[in-house]
Amino acid sequence: MPYEPEEMKSIIAACSECEFTEYRAKRVRALVLIMRHSGLSIIDAASLTREELQFANGEYTVVRRRLKTGTLVNNPIPNEIAAELLAAPNSNPKYFLWSGKGTEKSIAGKFTNDLQKVFAKAEIKDGHPHRFRDTAAVELLKAGVDIREVQKFLGHKSLATTEKYYAPWNKRQQDIFGAKIKAAQQTMELHV
Repeated sequence: MPYEPEEMKSIIAACSECEFTEYRAKRVRALVLIMRHSGLSIIDAASLTREELQFANGEYTVVRRRLKTGTLVNNPIPNEIAAELLAAPNSNPKYFLWSGKGTEKSIAGKFTNDLQKVFAKAEIKDGHPHRFRDTAAVELLKAGVDIREVQKFLGHKSLATTEKYYAPWNKRQQDIFGAKIKAAQQTMELHV
């Protein structure tokens, strides 16, 4: 389930209200924003390298092969979100949020623990990092983006996977379906 806009505001505020150091708070906030706006999973976002954020023609794009599927994502993100990510402090110049020590799974686990504190502070029931990915997908679908494009955005290998989780929000398909039904009904004899 996606986060509602008010929940997102509470989560963002909680990133700085938790008992994190300023260093940690900025990193957690950057992680939340990049997951929400890029559609990356926590493991992909937490281990994102600086070369995977590309800048061309005044716009930023996240270009990365997903660790889970190996599928390439090539997703534009708002410049303001890129600025937050670029400003996130880190001791390793190769990565935005990972020190490079341990594994991708271990850094994702550390950030998951931090996010549990954020969700508690923001009073979000059933808070989970994957819901940022859900929020990104649902907002695109509600804006009328074709579900096949959302599949590419999420890096799903199969359209069936995207449809399984996000069909209820597929506004474009619902509009097309509704128009076809109305057109068909206009040719049918009414029995009233």
